[in-house]
Amino acid sequence: MQQEPFKKTLFLNLFFLGVLVILIGLFAVLGWGQKKVEIEVREMGLSDFKAVYDQKARTADKFIILDLRSRRDWENSLIPGSVSFSVDRLDKFNNLQKLEEYKEIGIVSDDVDEAQLLVDRLKAQSWSSDKKIYLLKVPVDQWFSAGYNRRRFIL
Repeated sequence: MQQEPFKKTLFLNLFFLGVLVILIGLFAVLGWGQKKVEIEVREMGLSDFKAVYDQKARTADKFIILDLRSRRDWENSLIPGSVSFSVDRLDKFNNLQKLEEYKEIGIVSDDVDEAQLLVDRLKAQSWSSDKKIYLLKVPVDQWFSAGYNRRRFIL
């Protein structure tokens, strides 16, 4: 009869251990207790984007423009300071790590949905919270239609 209290105690201990494991799992899955990181994303029209671009060109801040158009389109009509980039390249060659060098990133594309996809991928990969993303919400060809230059230089 001595084994009966031992079985009850063992059962209760295992039960509470199971509950504890489930609670810890919930904390991990739901992110409770973790600081939520939210990257600042500013969706902008052409004039606002150009204003940010001009301001960044005058400062020493680490700023880069990722141009999601085809490499050929990028070469034929280049936004100064931009680099040709594709969403598919984000996971290759440590590109996410290379982007960490920049405090602020401008994203432009003729396909605005593709640009939004890159923003979503950066956010999903827990890109640093001290970064800002400027998303041009109009196709890049409007940059040139507005008469903005194509001179080559690096910011």
